[in-house]
Amino acid sequence: MTEPSWKMKATTIIAATLMTRQEWEQEVATHNVPARLAEGLWRYAAGHVPTGGFLEAVLENNLVNAIAYSDAESLAHLQDIVRLCHWALPGQSWGSREKVQAWLKGNWATDARAQKAD
Repeated sequence: MTEPSWKMKATTIIAATLMTRQEWEQEVATHNVPARLAEGLWRYAAGHVPTGGFLEAVLENNLVNAIAYSDAESLAHLQDIVRLCHWALPGQSWGSREKVQAWLKGNWATDARAQKAD
């Protein structure tokens, strides 16, 4: 069985912009984020893999949709998830819809704010 392409790219991207998987797991534990949500964030950060609606809303800084798409566990950990994003994700990967879309397209080296200024 071959590794998904996002896993192969992850080592290079993480070395440049994120952290090792072990460091990520330590951050997840520190911030008390449920494993299923942390795994979605890891795949997003490391491999530019889209998340579900709740995490997408969190990454886009859209509180209304985050609450609308949350289940009980997600809602209970919303603050923890936001803290994990703040401390562990590359700044250019989250915070607005534009940044999330650029990250998903692989334009991770480009700051979405710089694109708006052009």
